[in-house]
Amino acid sequence: MKKPISLALVSLLLFSLTACQSSARSSSAVETPKETVTDDRKQNANTIYFAGGCFWGVEKYMEAIPGVIDVVSGYANGTWDKEEPLTYKDVSTGLTGFRETVEVEYDPEQVSLDALLFSFFYLIDPTVENRQGPDVGSEYQTGVYYTNEADWETIARIAAIEKERYPAFLVELEPLEVFYRVEEEHQDYLAKNPNGYCHIAPGQINWVSKMQVDPANYPRPDDETIRQMLTQEQYEVTQQNATEPAFANKYYDFDEPGIYVDIVSGEPLFSSRDKYQCTSGWPAFSKGIDVNTFFFTLDDSLDMERIEVRSRSANSHLGHLFQNDPESPTSQRYCINSAALRFIPYEEMDAAGYGSFKNLVEEDAFAASYQVITPQEAKQWMDNTEDVVVLDVREAFEYDEGHIPSALSLPISTLSPTSAQKAIPSTDTPVLIYCRSGNRSKVAAQALTELGYTNVMEFGGIGDWPYDLMTETD
Repeated sequence: MKKPISLALVSLLLFSLTACQSSARSSSAVETPKETVTDDRKQNANTIYFAGGCFWGVEKYMEAIPGVIDVVSGYANGTWDKEEPLTYKDVSTGLTGFRETVEVEYDPEQVSLDALLFSFFYLIDPTVENRQGPDVGSEYQTGVYYTNEADWETIARIAAIEKERYPAFLVELEPLEVFYRVEEEHQDYLAKNPNGYCHIAPGQINWVSKMQVDPANYPRPDDETIRQMLTQEQYEVTQQNATEPAFANKYYDFDEPGIYVDIVSGEPLFSSRDKYQCTSGWPAFSKGIDVNTFFFTLDDSLDMERIEVRSRSANSHLGHLFQNDPESPTSQRYCINSAALRFIPYEEMDAAGYGSFKNLVEEDAFAASYQVITPQEAKQWMDNTEDVVVLDVREAFEYDEGHIPSALSLPISTLSPTSAQKAIPSTDTPVLIYCRSGNRSKVAAQALTELGYTNVMEFGGIGDWPYDLMTETD
């Protein structure tokens, strides 16, 4: 049986999933301006309305998506015929029928409605009614509200894909009837109150802020086209959750530069630079091009619990994600069926429409961002520089087996903006990185440079260290 799981439960890539600190939600009697649905709004093809539970977190999440221009919190599609202005306190009674909703204005040249919808559906639990997270009440009912028929066509198409993922789908999909802008104290609430209550994990906001692949460019074909375009094995794997034979598959021992895309939609999934040789018998990747292109479910078939990986746009079954893989440079293993993939060679990426992803394939793309030094040079840094930070990015048990004196244990699976800030005083602090074999140190160095650290050096694996090690003993 497969059950949807939140992205917040998947320890992926380099971002922390620390939960927001809770605080009591206050009410207010401040007057709320009413905004009826005007003809101008009905014609605005670049605005969409999402009800996803507490609007404090939904507002922050939507603001993080590249291409979103403005997000306004408010109440949608309820009934209020009193002379007094509608207030937060009124809506919190659950008697008005209003949903806590955010109005999202976006630039279609930068982000599509497809991308916003997929991001929204991944944020919420669409299987429950009148609740999200710990918040219960009709004001927390989920919904997508639209103002023109063109948007409805997109909403219906994406919702049809989402309905395949869930045992129940209880999201309201309706025209916007009325919208009230919420009191000012609730606008940008988490910007004003960084430690305020939020039912959304920070990791989800981090991931969506780094979206690189727009699903509108890779729509799912209709069912008949899918059946005709795939071989029997490809169809059984992607559409019926089958697993191809280990070792006897197309890309297991394939080693050419390029990208791997969803065989159904063409959505970019993996770079050859993140593919590594694995003893499992299937293609293995240490990370994806864009975590937002994946949908994760809990697969408890075969009497074990695994994280199934499906593609976002086409909902193709791809394979499974495994944690703490000692062979992986990131400790994460995307174990993927060859039959679910199509390979685009590096030299053909421009012609095939994937030229913008070529930098993700080039081995030296980040060479100028960090330095590669020898263990001897690293030792000189340690002996002569007071503020140098030495990071051991192996897993904790590997650190305990033996480590370089003065090194900090920061497993790559826990590396995030927050953990990096705790370990490294400033972005120009000299940072020396090592791991077990040399692979993870490169991944960590790349991650730190992408976070803005400017003095990063990596010197390979612990096996190359020619000096004494300190071993932890009980």
